[in-house]
Amino acid sequence: MRYKFLPSFVKRRGRITQSQEDNLKLLPNFLIESYEDICREKTNFSKLILEIGFGNGENIISLAQDNPDTLFIGSEVYLAGIGYLIGEIQDLGLVNIRINTGDIRLLIEQILLSPLRQI
Repeated sequence: MRYKFLPSFVKRRGRITQSQEDNLKLLPNFLIESYEDICREKTNFSKLILEIGFGNGENIISLAQDNPDTLFIGSEVYLAGIGYLIGEIQDLGLVNIRINTGDIRLLIEQILLSPLRQI
């Protein structure tokens, strides 16, 4: 398998709780994997912010609560952090956070190369 970029990260499970594991089952509901996904999700928001490496999501949660008109896309590869964030999104009823779990450079490249760049 050839990579466009050398991976600068390793996907890790870390110490994951049962709750985080359960939350990860809901990941498809929050997943952003392409420029088209972003365009589709952005229609309900006035702005878009990308946070790369959100850890457990404390910052993105706070920003999303304070800015309901902004779509936040958080990028992270640490599964425990993703599971935690999904739980917080649900508990707080946040509708303006989406998640990317892959190599964010590929998504950024799609955005930059899109002839219809709208975001």
